[in-house]
Amino acid sequence: CKVQAVVNIYGPTDLTHEYARNRGECLQFLKKTYQEAPDLYRAASPRAYISANDP
Repeated sequence: CKVQAVVNIYGPTDLTHEYARNRGECLQFLKKTYQEAPDLYRAASPRAYISANDP
């Protein structure tokens, strides 16, 4: 199933960005630091699931 639409009201979209990854919420959610698991942060980022072909 492909996502048809998203309404983001201030939520982080790229957990790999320095601002997002240095916040406690990411560590609390993912249980690892960015340095320990960068692939996990990429996979948890909504930005990883959009492309130029999306509506």
